[in-house]
Amino acid sequence: MELNIRIGGAAGQGMQTIGNILSKIFARGGHEVFSVMDYMSRVRGGHNYFQIRVSDKDISAKNDELDILVALNRETIDIDGVDIKRDGVIIYDGGAEGEISHDKCSTCLNVPLGSLAVEKAGGKLYLNSVAIGAVLGLIGYDLEIMASVLEEFFSHKKGDEVAANNITAAKAGAEFVLGSDKLLHDLDISCTSGTKMLINGNEAIALGALAAGCKFFCSYPMTPSTSVFVNAAKYSHDFDAVVEQAEDEIAAVNMIIGASYAGVRSMTTTSGGGFCLMVEGLGFAGIAEIPIVIVNSQRSGPSTGLPTRTEQADLLFAVNASHGEFPRIVLAPSSPKDAFYATIRAFDLADRFQLPVILLDDQYLADTLVTVDEFDPNNQNGDRHLIDSDTLNEMEQYNRYEVTESGISPRALPGVSSHVVVSDSDEHTPDGHLTEDLVAALAQKDKRARKLTGVSRNIKVPESYGSPDAKYTLITWGSTFGVAKELLVKKSLGKFNLINVQEVWPLSEGFFKANLNGKKVITVEGNSTGQLAELIRRVSGVKADSILKYDGRPITINYLEEKLKEKGVL
Repeated sequence: MELNIRIGGAAGQGMQTIGNILSKIFARGGHEVFSVMDYMSRVRGGHNYFQIRVSDKDISAKNDELDILVALNRETIDIDGVDIKRDGVIIYDGGAEGEISHDKCSTCLNVPLGSLAVEKAGGKLYLNSVAIGAVLGLIGYDLEIMASVLEEFFSHKKGDEVAANNITAAKAGAEFVLGSDKLLHDLDISCTSGTKMLINGNEAIALGALAAGCKFFCSYPMTPSTSVFVNAAKYSHDFDAVVEQAEDEIAAVNMIIGASYAGVRSMTTTSGGGFCLMVEGLGFAGIAEIPIVIVNSQRSGPSTGLPTRTEQADLLFAVNASHGEFPRIVLAPSSPKDAFYATIRAFDLADRFQLPVILLDDQYLADTLVTVDEFDPNNQNGDRHLIDSDTLNEMEQYNRYEVTESGISPRALPGVSSHVVVSDSDEHTPDGHLTEDLVAALAQKDKRARKLTGVSRNIKVPESYGSPDAKYTLITWGSTFGVAKELLVKKSLGKFNLINVQEVWPLSEGFFKANLNGKKVITVEGNSTGQLAELIRRVSGVKADSILKYDGRPITINYLEEKLKEKGVL
């Protein structure tokens, strides 16, 4: 069973509410859910949609073909109607939008959303719940599950009376469509007791940070990263964490550097334009060897670009940002589940190697709601990699930047012993005081560079899927993995295998040389230049072709299948 529903309209019409509630209902009914948002950078107006994919099997990508389109305005029919299946249904309110002639819209079902809301529940405020009921009525879904979710959603926020009115409105919508000839009888939808969480990428990052023991979040709001910060604030009291909104991104990165120096795990969140402002602070953390985690939720650029659209164009920027040379780690989780565990790992790697870790997600991953099994918050390494106070007190002299073979110097926190802990943004001597002695400076540069040997040994090798004997190898990173994985299962028949890179810098030279030799390699990326392909060529010499998309929309199953056919892979 598979069902695709899209709710479209102008900003302010309640698409997100309808979409979130329907997603919760399907998850509660034991179904797999994959929901995406497409929205413009405005409070009112414009064209936006919320799309829900529902299945009884694992799903991990967006599909363009629609079974049901809920059109909250006429523009939605004109724009999104092209994606409706021949036997699909477009729900619209003819009284609100004017009659639509059936010769132009054979799939349309006129449901008086507004008048039903007024008649049955007492006001147009309940129009969206009528739409929810109409969708569920068309597919014969369990209305008791619908009622329980509406009760929970509205009673907590608005009170019992409002919750009851929304349930009444939704049942009215369901009852109205039952008399139509457009019921989707072919869908075999049986409900069970759903036990999975419904969560998006940014919520997962926030929970991962809290589970990792992050005690200080400092950010300046920037779409699409803001929900990491908001969700961290939501649970901060439960985890004894401090959440601070800085006056700008420069202040935010410097504040987390200070907090980390003082001893707490710290994170900032931003998007590409904000990350540009953080670059000097990134270099400060690099030379001072202070562990920090920066989340860059990528969006379409440059500059303000398309502020609510998705892109994967910051990979090379993250790898090369800041003047001078210093090691850093770049992680790119592929799903909300991966985002939770990758965030925990980011803090461990930052502490272990005393360097900045950059976590790259994107608007698609950040906002996508999926059903996942419950996370294990204990699946982490709690070692802060600090010198304990007893060892520190036994030292005759403490050198914060002691030159070591591994490149990792003993890290102590200020105030835990009689030793002074000095950190400096200038080049420095082993005890932390600034210097312009070129021999001492060279020793520190080489020391920091030696960390990469240890980092490379600890970075996870990419995951491989499918037959290693396939002629073609697809390589994905971040949010492009889900669509390629699903297509591999459905369409490959051994024609291609798949490699997914989640820990994208540093890359494993040996892995790519060993696994790509003699293969036709294609990277799947949300940018215009094939940035992962460039990194692979840089470290291994392997040249890859690319399937690219950079119009602000994610790569869908339909799009990837079409492009693979053009290249002769399928």
